[in-house]
Amino acid sequence: MRKLVLVLAVCILAACNQSTTAGNGDEGSYAILARVKGESYIFDGNDEAVQDHGGVDQRIGKIQRETKPSKAPDELESNYFPAGSAIYSIKGTDQHIVIKHGESGEQFLMKKEPSKKLK
Repeated sequence: MRKLVLVLAVCILAACNQSTTAGNGDEGSYAILARVKGESYIFDGNDEAVQDHGGVDQRIGKIQRETKPSKAPDELESNYFPAGSAIYSIKGTDQHIVIKHGESGEQFLMKKEPSKKLK
């Protein structure tokens, strides 16, 4: 009887410890990030926001690799966009770029993150 209670307790604890992930081992939510031309960019809006900022200008590259959501991306990498997603400049600004999702075709406005100064 004691063994049965112990086994049930272990099973319940194991079940409670299960995390809800997207199947990739990363837990929680993360910001949508990309690294382009040495700068880090963070999600700042969808298709409508792209138009509000002047629209797409020129293609400047494409995402080379998708990283895990918890990993900070290196050059031409993203923790959200799949490889092959097109990167565009925005008319009249260097503070934003647009990334067109390689699978859905949806456009995402990405804002340059401020440089972090070391003390």
